[in-house]
Amino acid sequence: MSDIHQITIILDMKDHVARSQEVLEELQRRAGQLSPRLSEEDALRILLLDMTFDYLKAKNLAEERTE
Repeated sequence: MSDIHQITIILDMKDHVARSQEVLEELQRRAGQLSPRLSEEDALRILLLDMTFDYLKAKNLAEERTE
């Protein structure tokens, strides 16, 4: 059994501290749900795709509400 390597993300977003904290917490939550058997590359790919699709879905909903 292999462990997923620790991922360190550094964001310089002083003007958006609350929002960046929210994003980091969501990344940590999702990373914690991944199987430890995944490679680091697969884990990053899954996180990127999942969050991208969630963003696009939220963006589309927001656009529909403003129409």
